[in-house]
Amino acid sequence: MVFDFGSHPVRQFLIDNALFFVEEYCVDGFRYDEVSVIDHESYGHGWGFCQDLTNTLRHFHPHVLQHAEYWPVNPVVIRETTEGGAGFHTTMTDGPRIALRRVLDAASFPGDHPLPLDAPGDQLGIGYLRDRWRGVNSIENHDLVLLPKGADDHNRMPRIPTVADRSDPCSWFARSRARVATGILLTAPGIPMVFMGQEFSEEEQWSDHLPGDAHLLAPVTVTAAPTGR
Repeated sequence: MVFDFGSHPVRQFLIDNALFFVEEYCVDGFRYDEVSVIDHESYGHGWGFCQDLTNTLRHFHPHVLQHAEYWPVNPVVIRETTEGGAGFHTTMTDGPRIALRRVLDAASFPGDHPLPLDAPGDQLGIGYLRDRWRGVNSIENHDLVLLPKGADDHNRMPRIPTVADRSDPCSWFARSRARVATGILLTAPGIPMVFMGQEFSEEEQWSDHLPGDAHLLAPVTVTAAPTGR
């Protein structure tokens, strides 16, 4: 179920809610979850709602960062609304993550086979975003490394040290390869997002539920703020 984005009172309630968090709680920005769902499952009203939302915040609080999660990656979400875009400042990417994980996976197998380094190189200069810095890059996130909860779970991936050395994620090789991947992430064009534990090569899957405890734990990510427009 989604909000009725075609209803003016509903749209205004959501926009006022965003303004409330900025003006009363002084938040620095918003990470909007699954903007693609808002767009695809709103009977044609979601895109216009996104434009109204981003335009309103840009007008009253232009310093507030508005970040969109949209799958598959859609560069139009970061275009200006005057050009038909949704008006967000930044959006998630998956190209660098896929490329780096493939290199680490290939490096984890012994032999003299070449590594697929062309793919990460291509991602450094990818042109599907008008301003490359507006893409938020990661190689781990709470969706991918979440501990599977059932047989129907999908899209789960191992932590980076495990990808780097399947036989021993605590080995020198695993940690060295993980450092290289993180170094590329931090210096590549775009905004790096580091998932909790990645900074010290955590190899265990993340869980939002402690055994024997009914409380849920919220995931923590660190995203570097962009330095320019």
